[in-house]
This record gives sequence, C-alpha cells and structure tokens, in this order.
Amino acid sequence: MFPGDGNTCGKAFSIYRTWRCSSFIIAEGRVLHWAKAKEATGQEYAELLHEFMCAVKQSYGEKVLVQFEDFANHNAFELLAKYSMTHLVFNDDIQGTASVVLAGLVASLRIVGGTLAEHTFLFLGAGEAGTGIAELIALEITKQVLTYS
Repeated sequence: MFPGDGNTCGKAFSIYRTWRCSSFIIAEGRVLHWAKAKEATGQEYAELLHEFMCAVKQSYGEKVLVQFEDFANHNAFELLAKYSMTHLVFNDDIQGTASVVLAGLVASLRIVGGTLAEHTFLFLGAGEAGTGIAELIALEITKQVLTYS
C-alpha cells in the first residue's frame, strides 16, 4: 500500500475518525475496544495507548507510521520517548515545526554568517513546539561541533 491508496487512506481515516469515540477500527473489521478512552488517565491511559500501539503495529506491520497529534504536552514528549525505539512515530507539533524552523535558521546563516552555536535563541514558554525547536537546535549545534572538531 502506498500513500494516496484508497485502502490506506480509508484505514487511517477510520482510526482518526473514531479517536474520540469508544472504540478504534483497526483493520479489516477487527475492532480494538477502548471503553471510555477519552476519560482515561494515568496508568489506564498508558495501558490503553500501549494496547493501541501494539494492535496497529500487528495489523499494519513494522513500517506503519503513527502520527501523534494534539496530545497533551506532558503526554506528547513521553509518547515519543517511549515508542520511538519500537515504532515509527512522529509528532508534527514537536518535530514538524522544529524541522521547519531549523531549516529556516540554517538557510538564514548564509545571509547573517556564523554558525548556530554563535547565535543566541530565546524561547518564551515550554510548549511542544518551542521545546521541540530548542531540542532540535541543540542537537544540530552538537552535531556541527562534533563534525568540525
């Protein structure tokens, strides 16, 4: 299956469409039931999400990409850290925004000169986007320092 394939899009839409409902449609009519998933917190929330992550990987295979969208700040970072070693995961709020900002900063160095490490960056707040941007800038600075040392 490829992006844009009607079957693939239909399956993704089924999961997305039922996110706030009481169950997920995983694949070919198989249902993973999440009773009161919206109200789940703490350990119950973690267990339900783990059950979903295992089921989606089992249903779609190792190469399925799970895009975490609009999760609470504390959950978003925790989910990326927890599942990034076992699943293909992505959070647009954290990683997508950060990659676009870093690309803009790297491109702007052609105009202003210097390296990222020679510039100062100020972040107001510690939301998902700002924290993701700060982490990616720090990672790029570290990479540049190690490469050119």
